[in-house]
Amino acid sequence: MTNATQIDRLGHQLELVWSQVDDETVSCLQQLIEDHSGEIILAFAERILADEEVRRFLDLETVRLRLAAALKDWLVQTFSVGNQSSRASYIEYQVMIGNIHSRINLPLHLMNLGMSVLKREICDRIGRQSWRPALMIDTVIFTHQILDFAANAINEPYMAAVTSNIGYGQALRVALSGHSLALECEQLKGSLFEWHRTVIVNLFNGSSLSEVPSLQRSDLGLWINHKASFSINELPEYTTLQEILREADQRYTDHILAPCQNGLKVSETHLQTLSDHVSRLALALSSVIDRALATEEARDSLTRLFSRRYMHSILQHEVAYSLTNSSSFAVLLIDVDNFKMVNDAHGHQIGDDALVQVAETLLSNVRTSDFVFRYGGEEFLILLSEIAVDLAHQKAENIREAIAGLRIPSGTGSEITLTVSIGIAMHDGHPDFNRVVGAADQALMTAKEAGKDRVVVAN
Repeated sequence: MTNATQIDRLGHQLELVWSQVDDETVSCLQQLIEDHSGEIILAFAERILADEEVRRFLDLETVRLRLAAALKDWLVQTFSVGNQSSRASYIEYQVMIGNIHSRINLPLHLMNLGMSVLKREICDRIGRQSWRPALMIDTVIFTHQILDFAANAINEPYMAAVTSNIGYGQALRVALSGHSLALECEQLKGSLFEWHRTVIVNLFNGSSLSEVPSLQRSDLGLWINHKASFSINELPEYTTLQEILREADQRYTDHILAPCQNGLKVSETHLQTLSDHVSRLALALSSVIDRALATEEARDSLTRLFSRRYMHSILQHEVAYSLTNSSSFAVLLIDVDNFKMVNDAHGHQIGDDALVQVAETLLSNVRTSDFVFRYGGEEFLILLSEIAVDLAHQKAENIREAIAGLRIPSGTGSEITLTVSIGIAMHDGHPDFNRVVGAADQALMTAKEAGKDRVVVAN
């Protein structure tokens, strides 16, 4: 959910950018975008698709079918939001883009690469115009200012999402024990991401880094240098954390803080290296968490299914695997029909017993390679890996029939029967897993509206 304070703050920044530009500059840029957007987007696609890492997320067909029209609309909006009434919705749109980038795990430097390409292509076409020199300078300056604002508006929620994702990227093996240690490490991960976010945001805003502590003096650095020697000194992650901390702190001090203090530009290469160090530190902390958490914490306390907490990491991994290996997977969203009536008529204890039997039925009707989650209340989510749509549909029908065959004691001598509605969606190659989950949810809604107790496959 978008934070109102965040919208207000970004709104003030946007207002400042627009207050410094005149109508002629805006009009000329808007006409240039309208006349040359096709060329700009084509050059943008050619440049970013030359990067091998970008091709994990995009191909030429995707750019042509999906991204080109969206990017044109985005450019037109970006150079047309001088109207006060349209600013809030524009900022909310940038926040949404940042959240999508977070979900698909798009590296920050790739987003920045795309923004740099757009700046270069627009400014290149400004240079070909027969405008007077002062107008050319004003249009170039405004292009940089408005695209820098857009980058900040996108990257800020991206970094905030990374910070707030507890267990993001965390492996699912859990062993040993130590809840307090696990909690400490989760808090340290959040602190680390917040430190990184502050550095990035300050650089984008042109703010000083003097108030940002070095990594050695950050919460994580102090913990590694003092407390960790007592709590994890026998684990291999302890040495790993020490080594990465030293490397990352040296990189930050020499190649980011020093140039910033001397008024020099910080290179994207050094920012990417710092991001890599942060990721490695977070990964090492996740490994410590894995060792500290008790196995049952990965599972819902009632049904013993995987809890929703781990869904993000598993779906993200499955999307990456699917894109890399050209395989497909299915998401099934399952809702127990009229479950409130069970609770109302027989009490919550009987309702809980019914959910446990539903969960056991789900587990007995999937493969060991599949994932079953308690999605919330009486809703469940199943991820069927490497499966075709016809087999996923058959699996869903088997589940529906098996649950319809349950006979659950009511506690008063009678038996309760249940039905379920199921929505199925196949992963279509989109890197954002919310897309396939949303499609399954829509299919589930269609099943409910069509009378319940049925399976519907998303179009």
